[in-house]
Amino acid sequence: MPMGSQNDQRMESLRRYVTCPVCNVSFHPGQVKRTITSFTCPECGELLHYQTGWFAYVWFFLCLYGVPGLLYYLGYRNLKLILVAVAAAPLTFWFGGLIQSLVVPARAQQKLKYGDSGLHLTDKPKRREDIGPTS
Repeated sequence: MPMGSQNDQRMESLRRYVTCPVCNVSFHPGQVKRTITSFTCPECGELLHYQTGWFAYVWFFLCLYGVPGLLYYLGYRNLKLILVAVAAAPLTFWFGGLIQSLVVPARAQQKLKYGDSGLHLTDKPKRREDIGPTS
C-alpha cells in the first residue's frame, strides 16, 4: 500500500473523531455503542448526538423551493416539472449533506431527554454572601 494512501486514510479517520462536551475525550463514534440517532461516550457514558448546524436548515429550504424554481426557470413545466422536482430536490439535499460532511468535521452535543431545555439555572455557583443585590 503506498505511503500517501495510509496518510490519507489516517487523516480521514482522525477527521471523523468527535469530542465529548462533558469529559473532553476524543473518540470515533463508529466504535462505540450506538442507537439510530445517538451514541455514548466511552469515557463518561454520556448520551450524545451530532450537533445540527444552520446549514441543514438553509440547505433544506433551498432544495425545497430553489430546485423547483430553478427547474421552472430552465423550462420545465406542468407534470414534467413536478416529476423532475420530486426526483431532483431530495438528490440535491443528499449530495449537499454529503459534501458538507466531507468538508466540515462532525461535532457532538449532549442528547437531552424530552422536555429538557438544556438550561441548568439551578447549577450555577452560589453568590458571595458579602455582595447584596443591586437596586
